[in-house]
Amino acid sequence: MFFAHSNDTGDESGWQPLAEHLHTVGQSAGQFADVFGAGSLGEVSGLLHDLGKYTDKFQQRLRGGDRVDHATRGALIAHEKYGLPGLLLAYGIAGHHAGLANGRERGDRPSLHDRMTSDLPELDGAWRQEIHLPDQPLPSPQGFRLDKTRLGFQQTFLARMLFSCLVDADYLDTEAYYRRFDPHPKPARGSPVTLVQLRAQLDTHLATLPDQGEVNRLRGEILQAVRAKAAHAPGLFSLTVPTGGGKTLASLAFALDHAIAHGLRRVIYVIPFTSIVEQTAGVFRRAFGDLGDVAVLEHHSAFSDDPGKEPEA
Repeated sequence: MFFAHSNDTGDESGWQPLAEHLHTVGQSAGQFADVFGAGSLGEVSGLLHDLGKYTDKFQQRLRGGDRVDHATRGALIAHEKYGLPGLLLAYGIAGHHAGLANGRERGDRPSLHDRMTSDLPELDGAWRQEIHLPDQPLPSPQGFRLDKTRLGFQQTFLARMLFSCLVDADYLDTEAYYRRFDPHPKPARGSPVTLVQLRAQLDTHLATLPDQGEVNRLRGEILQAVRAKAAHAPGLFSLTVPTGGGKTLASLAFALDHAIAHGLRRVIYVIPFTSIVEQTAGVFRRAFGDLGDVAVLEHHSAFSDDPGKEPEA
């Protein structure tokens, strides 16, 4: 039996089987990557990310032995089996703990090339019975259009997206395993609030806003015009409205309508100035009422979830 994770109970029968971890991470990473048409690539990265744990050295590590590189072997096999697409996966597989490495140039840590040409522990053949990889070649992401003038950027961006899917999937499954032994586990991740609930709360809030006067009448017209476009196919939309025209709530209403209409999962606001981020997050929380603190995730360099604590410089 090969294990992915151990615990402090002293009973190895409760350790997480390695095959279970790899298949779960592969499934989750594939689901995450399927959002941008790269489900097969995500699944393979998950299946291979901890392949180096099929070694005697790593299994001894779980019993108190020395640290051992368990990530590079999967990266090497990805490259050997799938060629260039596999090399793209290899960056994320090798770096799912340490971060993405340079390709060849040596910086403050070994490059991917250095790691894949290093002396690695020998894999036990059991992995071939427990892990079944898709046949080659791996399909390109659905809808991916190669642009030779931006090839480097496209490959880099895709590699980082896949890396993100893998890291999230690995972290979540590892966390779920250790939650079994935590006497005081934290609440499960994810929001219990749906976009439909948020839209209903927003509509309730919008109904309380004043509608008398010329400015409020124009705000209402802008809101109606914006929401009328929500059923259009996903793409790039722009809204040009003077200050005071109600863009913040109108854009939120459009975003929720559009996301619900097309089965999207969340709304992300990206704003250039911290002060405007804080202001916008506050408007959203008030608009969502009791759901605001759960539904709005504010993230920037000055944010602190402790109101009495100043952010670090």
